[in-house]
Parts: sequence; structure tokens; C-alpha cells
Amino acid sequence: MFHPRQRFIAIILLAWISAPTHAWLLPPVPQKHMNPTFFTLVSHRTSNQQISSTSLYGWLDGLNPVESKIPEDVKDEIYRAEANTPAAKERGQRVAFLALLAFTGILCAFFNGFLTEIRAASPDGSPGVNLADSSFAWVVSNPVTSFLFTNAIGGGLSLVLGAGAGLLAEAELDSQRISAEKIYEELERRRNEKAKPSAANKKKKKMERAGKKRRSGKVQKRLGALSEVVAMESTIEGEQGAAILESDSASESDPATAVGEKDAPEEEQSNENGLLGGIKDFYKKADSIAASQALLLNKQLEDVGVVDKITDETGLKVIGKEAADKLQRERSEEVVDKR
Repeated sequence: MFHPRQRFIAIILLAWISAPTHAWLLPPVPQKHMNPTFFTLVSHRTSNQQISSTSLYGWLDGLNPVESKIPEDVKDEIYRAEANTPAAKERGQRVAFLALLAFTGILCAFFNGFLTEIRAASPDGSPGVNLADSSFAWVVSNPVTSFLFTNAIGGGLSLVLGAGAGLLAEAELDSQRISAEKIYEELERRRNEKAKPSAANKKKKKMERAGKKRRSGKVQKRLGALSEVVAMESTIEGEQGAAILESDSASESDPATAVGEKDAPEEEQSNENGLLGGIKDFYKKADSIAASQALLLNKQLEDVGVVDKITDETGLKVIGKEAADKLQRERSEEVVDKR
């Protein structure tokens, strides 16, 4: 069993060691950054300039060995920005409360050791002080104070409470440095994104170039198809012109054929210029060419005998024969009336 004086000294040592000393176990890690300038907080520097890191900013600057990555020339600006955050506005109140709690716990543990010391017997055999007969009678008269100041468990709880509050206060103060470093890193990231084109922008530009190439290839294919259609149409029109000359010569010899024929209306030609007009003409010409090819194919099938002819022996179209007969009768009646 420890002597009361030894127990008192042990309590004092534990109270001293319970201070926030865990940071002293961490070796300082120097951090250097290239070109720490960002937005308007610092002036432009050359890219090969290196700025040494600094320690924790504030009244504990010399106590905390953990080094910050914020350069000296922008430290004031960063910490002013951090002080405007919602978490920093009540940090002072939290630190003050935790510090008061830590001081109270350590003081209670110290007072517990002091009362234990005076109650113990001296080495020469003289009895210790009876608290009930001394000025400390208020301690034993109250169960709470009696537990905290005269019991070893109460003293230990006070010591643990004070040590825990001290650690929380130190962590709260260190959160200021962590928040400031996060702000600095975010500003650095935005500056780098602004200086360099992002991968998304590069991909977008690449897709735009590929799209332009595909569109140009499609346009060339359409123009090539259009030129082929024009060439085919000129050939078919030449064949149709020869067929029309033959039918004209036949109509001169046969007046019935001349009476039955109708004058075909002339199609209006589009004068649109440019690529859009050419594409529209392309589809129109493709329709006419398809109709002409269908007629030519039908003519070949008629000659072979696969299908029935769509024209009679007079050369008139079957689908227009009734109209031609009606027109011929009207003209015959007009001739009779004139006579």
C-alpha cells in the first residue's frame, strides 16, 4: 500500500502528464509546396519557387510541433477566412468551457491529494488531522464532496475528467489549423483547375472534332450520290427524248393519236443554291429516276410478255383512253356544227 504522501505525488504527476501532450510524440514533418499562389490572395510567383511550411497559427504556435502546409504570406488571409465559417464562430466558447472543466477536474484531484496528505499520520507517529474537527468539516458533511475529496475513486474520476477535457480543448484548437488547411487546399485545387483545361473539356473538344469529321464525310457521300444521280438522269432523259421524237413522228402520221394526247405541264425547277438546295434536288431527282426506272422495267416486262401492256394498239394509255375518246367526240361535234 502506498504512503499517502507518495499517492499525493503520483496524483500530481498524473495531472501534469494528462495535459495535451500526445502531439509531442509526433515528429515534425516539413511540408513544401510549389507555387502556392491562388486567386488574389498572393502575388504571382515563378513555378520553381518553394515556400517552407509554418507551424500552427495562433497563441499555441510554439507549443504544437505539427506543422501546417499554409505559407506565411497567405496565413493571415486563410485564418481570417476560416474565422468566418460557422464552426469557428463558437470555437472560443467551446475552448473556454473545456479549459475550465479541465482546470476544475485537475484542481479537484489536487485537493483530494492534499486532504489525503493531512489526514494521514506523520512519520514520527503523531495522528493526522480529523477533518470533522477542522476547518474542512464541510467536506465530510456533504456526501458529494466527501466522495470527491476524501475517496481515492473520486480523486481518480476528477483526474480523468480534467485530462479528457484538456484533450478535447487541444483537439478543438487543432481543428482551426485543419480547417484552414482544407480551405487552402480547396483554393489550390480551384486555381489548378482554372489554369489547366480539365479532362472533360478535352474529351468534349475531341468529340466535337470527331463529329465534324463525320458530318463532313456524310456530306461528301451525299454529294457523290447526287452527282451519280445527275449523271444517270441525264442518260435517262436522253433515252426518253429519243422516245418522244419517235412518238411525235408517229402522231403526225396518226391524227387519232395526236387528238388523244394531252399537253404535260412543265415542272418548276428549284433555283435554290448551296448544299441544302442540292440535297432537296437530290431527293426529288431520286423519286423521278425511280419512277422512270419502274416504267422502263415495266416496258421490258411487257415486251417479254410477263405482264399485260398498259397501252393499247393506238399507243394511248389505257388509263386515259376514255378521256381521249370524249375529247375526240367533242371535236367531231364542233366540226359538224360549223358545217
